[in-house]
Amino acid sequence: MKTYAYTVSLVLTLLLLACSKTTDESSDGTTDLNRSDYGILLQGATTLNSTLLSFDGRALQLSDAQNRFPGFQIPELSYRSEYQYSFYKSTGNCTGEVLVYDFKNATESDFSVFDDLGMCGLTILTMAHDEDSVFLSYMIESEGKDKKFFIRFIERTSDNLTYEDVEISMQPKQMAVSNNRLFVLTKDVGNTEENYVSVIQKTTKETIHEMNLGLDVGNMFVKPDGNIIISYPTLHTTLNASDLNVTYTRYGEGAEPMFSSTMALSFDTSQKMYYTMETQSGTKIPAVYDFSNSTAVLYYFENFLTAAQLDVEYNIESATAVGYDEKNDLILVGYKKKGQANKGGILRMSPAPNFMFMDNYDLIGIPIAIFDL
Repeated sequence: MKTYAYTVSLVLTLLLLACSKTTDESSDGTTDLNRSDYGILLQGATTLNSTLLSFDGRALQLSDAQNRFPGFQIPELSYRSEYQYSFYKSTGNCTGEVLVYDFKNATESDFSVFDDLGMCGLTILTMAHDEDSVFLSYMIESEGKDKKFFIRFIERTSDNLTYEDVEISMQPKQMAVSNNRLFVLTKDVGNTEENYVSVIQKTTKETIHEMNLGLDVGNMFVKPDGNIIISYPTLHTTLNASDLNVTYTRYGEGAEPMFSSTMALSFDTSQKMYYTMETQSGTKIPAVYDFSNSTAVLYYFENFLTAAQLDVEYNIESATAVGYDEKNDLILVGYKKKGQANKGGILRMSPAPNFMFMDNYDLIGIPIAIFDL
């Protein structure tokens, strides 16, 4: 019988509550920075698009590179793994289409799904992908019968797609892929309401581990080291993707990093996580969580922008995406503008402790993901 090691660690997060405000002159040092290129995924009223920006050492501007991202209607589902995004959208008659786009290499692949089922009692629940597969969980509901849940494993390494459906006992909420395994966050809907995680070996399609997670589970995602994070309001669980050992990290009261409710997150090479955090007022701000020392830094807009910049010049309502420029050690913040439908921007700042506001670029659309290319 396999045993599991459990380690509990307490964490007091660092909250950045005050700092000196900056002015327009703070961007004077940008000439010392390296050239950088960014890809930004933008959401409009009904469509997703993208734009490419470049920094030449003097100013942010539209890139001369060809933007190959195919604009399309806002999809029902999406999943991000570093530079790759996958999207699912229904196409009618209970069929759908999957698009996988790589922002680093500007490559795409798309294909139809569920043409074989020939029925309309189908609800797509979650999706995930890795380099050669796409995973779609779905529910079939027939009148007078119990709901049934399945995961479709789709291999996309050749021109002829292959797939296999695997039934799962509870309703999938999220999925993540690591170490050639599919991690499925499920919920016992209508019964105990408890959450579980099922680990399915990708090659054999067999469930090799299942774990009761209890209530109040937030999001689930993969760290750069391959381990799985399962978050709660007051703690997070780290599930080792190789040996399935578990570590619990609890937060000090009043010092919670609050990333359990956001999927707007990304990582740098040191495994710091960049995400949007919802404040008590309901707006979202950029934040950074360092898994190596269990500390968080929160960047309140009013602490690094003047009132005129925040409310008039940039007119910031809420943060919508956070990224990181490795070459220049800069935090990239996407935001939505107040009272302006489908308009936003991106601003750059150097991180704490010696941080300052660098510059801003207005965008048509609301940034939902930022890629350092």
